[in-house]
Amino acid sequence: MKLYNVIGSPNCRKVRADIVRWQCWELAHFNKAFGALAFEAVAKPNFLKQGGDKEIIRLAQHDLARFAPVLDAHMKGRQYLVGDSITLADYSMIHIENFQAAVPFDWKPFANISAYFERGRALPHWARTAPADLAAVGKKPA
Repeated sequence: MKLYNVIGSPNCRKVRADIVRWQCWELAHFNKAFGALAFEAVAKPNFLKQGGDKEIIRLAQHDLARFAPVLDAHMKGRQYLVGDSITLADYSMIHIENFQAAVPFDWKPFANISAYFERGRALPHWARTAPADLAAVGKKPA
């Protein structure tokens, strides 16, 4: 399996710039919202035994509702973020996909994101590293 979209080569500046663009967008927008929501609504109650901050949850839901349409529209008709094969941009984007079903957010309008996450979950090398379930996240193996 190739790990880069080779429009020319892995060193193609246009491809590399697009990969970095999506990594930056993911970090600054999508993950900021999705990650905050996962931490406050899932991690805090389940792993830290604390209630999530309701205002942060509300703001994260609002922000995720702003940014999810961008990713969903981009993924329409695409398998991967950049080109026709997996890149570092995809790994950056799907790294918290296992929290998708657990966060209080309506993913129904975002079928392209859900399909993208499903494809990510099905990748053998991704699946081998995934936790068996969310209850296993952050816990030491028995």
